[in-house]
Amino acid sequence: MKAVILDMYGVVTTEPNANLAPFLHGYFPRLDRDFIYSLWTRAMMKEIPVDAFWTGVGFDGDIKQTERKYLDTIVIDPQFWPAATKIKKRFRLALLSNDISEWSAYLRVKHSLDEWFDEIFISGDAGFKKPDHKIYRIMLDRLSLPPEECLFVDDRAVNIKAAGELGFDTVTFDRAGTNVKGRTVSDFGGLTDLLNTAS
Repeated sequence: MKAVILDMYGVVTTEPNANLAPFLHGYFPRLDRDFIYSLWTRAMMKEIPVDAFWTGVGFDGDIKQTERKYLDTIVIDPQFWPAATKIKKRFRLALLSNDISEWSAYLRVKHSLDEWFDEIFISGDAGFKKPDHKIYRIMLDRLSLPPEECLFVDDRAVNIKAAGELGFDTVTFDRAGTNVKGRTVSDFGGLTDLLNTAS
């Protein structure tokens, strides 16, 4: 193994859905959750500009201030930093995330994440997302590695399945300790323990 590829939401951050629905329900309690994430997906896929997401869910006025207020609720797992330090001593570290380009850029600057990753690929920059095989292949091209030399870590079964179909080694990041099939870890301590046994 030569590279570890991490998902952002639910792995690097503590919440899988980045608290988006709870944040919006604080303003619009009756807002439909499926509508929220369908609109978020459209913004992430560049079908609409990010400002149209905020107006679409009901905001007006200073949208950028609202956006910053939301993004500042997203928490980086405090275990990420020491784990990343250990991982980078032995492996290349990459980030592969489904996200709106502007949101990802803000979070990466705020938390100085770019300096921790050898490669970063954000779905919003390309207009397609996991579990589309194209996004995994682009990451492999950037790393110049075959899939069997990469460990892909994600909290969603559909993304793990797609990576496995391409030949990646995979592990599910299962914070809740649910009965997930296949190899799992519940935190970064478990991940670093697993990597300690990797060749």
